[in-house]
Amino acid sequence: MDDLSMFRPGSFVAWMLRLSHISRWNTMSGARHENVAEHSYGVAVIAYMIAQYGVVRFGRDYDPKEIGMAAVFHEASEALLGDMTSPVKYAMPEFTKIYKKLEHNTEEAMIKSLPEDIRGSLASLVIQQQVDPQIKAIVKAADDISAYLTACEQVDASRKDFVEAKRKQRAKVDAHGDEHEEVRAFLEEFLEHCTLPYDSLVLRTDGEAA
Repeated sequence: MDDLSMFRPGSFVAWMLRLSHISRWNTMSGARHENVAEHSYGVAVIAYMIAQYGVVRFGRDYDPKEIGMAAVFHEASEALLGDMTSPVKYAMPEFTKIYKKLEHNTEEAMIKSLPEDIRGSLASLVIQQQVDPQIKAIVKAADDISAYLTACEQVDASRKDFVEAKRKQRAKVDAHGDEHEEVRAFLEEFLEHCTLPYDSLVLRTDGEAA
């Protein structure tokens, strides 16, 4: 797919909104189906909060808002390509290379569908090869945290397909925490709460959890 004119001019937002139609974990038996728009929202919230820790506590010079928006757009190509499962996507190096090229061409085509005067400001958020490495690292950490939380939810619902996914994602999450102080701070202060049931998140009038 080398024809960068394949997307109708002005269709960028329409493609992004179609992410709500793309299912994730589509080869797994889940208690409910998560779509890419839901996932991207979760990743954006997590990435933004991690970046806030980075700026406030650790003196990072990145912009949390930019990181949040990079997270919103990090799966943009899936609006056209759908969600490819990791075991298939990374099964063979030659296939991975081709698929990454397909993702890149899709991202470029989406940017070309925008008005020329705003393409530049979005290219560095949508085209993954142009995303700042520091921003990409935070978004990737948030991406893996989001996937881990989804796996936790599914395991809690007795979906055995997600037991191994939960274990693998937890290892990835811990590795991000070891590498980035701001990720570790997020994990220490927020992660456990994200796995609690509704009533446990509400305080009684005496200040204790319900």
